[in-house]
Amino acid sequence: MSRSRAGNYIRAGRRDRRCGSRLPRLAGVLTAVILMAGFSPTSAAQAVTTVRQFAYVSNLDADSVSVIDTADETVVATVPVGDRPNGIAALPDGSRVYAINFGSDDVSVISTATNTVIGTVDAGTRPADATATPDGRFLYVADSGSDTVTVIDTATDAVVDTVAAGDGPVEVAFTPDGRYAYVTDFFAGLAGTVSVIDTATRITVATIPVGAYPSGITITPDGRYVYSTNFGTTTVSVISTTSNSVVDTVTVGAAPADAVVGPDGSRVYVADMFSDAVSVISTSSNTVVDTIPLSGPAPVDSGPNGLAITPDGSRVYVADTFADTTSMISTAVGTVADTGDVGSRPTDVDIARMETGGPSAPSSTPARQESGGVVSSENENLTGMVATTGDAGVRQKVRDVHTFVQQVKKRHLDHRAPTRPPKVRRLRLTTRTPS
Repeated sequence: MSRSRAGNYIRAGRRDRRCGSRLPRLAGVLTAVILMAGFSPTSAAQAVTTVRQFAYVSNLDADSVSVIDTADETVVATVPVGDRPNGIAALPDGSRVYAINFGSDDVSVISTATNTVIGTVDAGTRPADATATPDGRFLYVADSGSDTVTVIDTATDAVVDTVAAGDGPVEVAFTPDGRYAYVTDFFAGLAGTVSVIDTATRITVATIPVGAYPSGITITPDGRYVYSTNFGTTTVSVISTTSNSVVDTVTVGAAPADAVVGPDGSRVYVADMFSDAVSVISTSSNTVVDTIPLSGPAPVDSGPNGLAITPDGSRVYVADTFADTTSMISTAVGTVADTGDVGSRPTDVDIARMETGGPSAPSSTPARQESGGVVSSENENLTGMVATTGDAGVRQKVRDVHTFVQQVKKRHLDHRAPTRPPKVRRLRLTTRTPS
């Protein structure tokens, strides 16, 4: 999914206060059984295909992935993966899910039929998130520490290319035809940028100025507009794919970390990490038409981070990083319908849709739980948001994130050369833009 997801990068590095208690699981559960019926012209018997959907959640501090059956919102498996999984990406056919391991510089390949890791693929330095191409042939991994995008062939789960990107790439989104990949460059900082990669040549062909610390990114189903969340502000930049320029800016909540667009393209959902809410943007007017609050145990609240939406657009899943939960939003009524416990520090979520079979029983290997630490604060501003907001809690959170950004930036500069040097194509900027 894209996912990730601070934005994607804050998921990977922030270890906040452990919750003193967890949200209780709601007594009621939402149950949905989806059947697709077809008729054979040569038989009177009705052939029925069962469609099952599962939400896969990356647990940063537990080194695991939680698997949620969306039929009853229960965790049916916990899959041990690599070190500090930050992003999660499902293939369009639902056969495999990839956990992006920020701490071990690799990607765990999960078979959804068995919910076991069937392979590990090396990536660049500090991979933050990944997204599969619309046809499912390739996985593009955003390597935040090496300023690259690793391209994995999903047929062989082997690296086939490494593309030079912007400063600290953290999330990838594709145009519906798969021709262009848009990548948020988190380490571009206050002068944030989005890089555009031509997937045919695997060359960066444009760099678009957006807001501070761009994080999440999503593209409308018609391919006309890109929505980039600017984590260091309270805004989302709207990019025209025709001109590769920002054509509008939408004000949302504090620290927008991720975004996902509905299948009909009418709504964009934005995770406002420090406002503990999800903003809903109407794409026809580029205005916020609803704000959905999320709750979490004091004093950390929920910290909504990664988002995923079901193929029918009926539900949005939210990884609540500070609360160790996943919230499920009913889009029809605009409220949280269920909340459930997952692993420690959930950062991202994606939906795997399978027409036959489904995940196995829960893994017998328990997820490793860790205690987090409090990020120290400084009396410096990440953006002017500190000065303009009257909310002392938001001001403190922004100061904490500023400290984190400085710490990670230092580590980023200290580890610019990957331990496994990738093949990097020469960067050529051209005037070519998506049509």
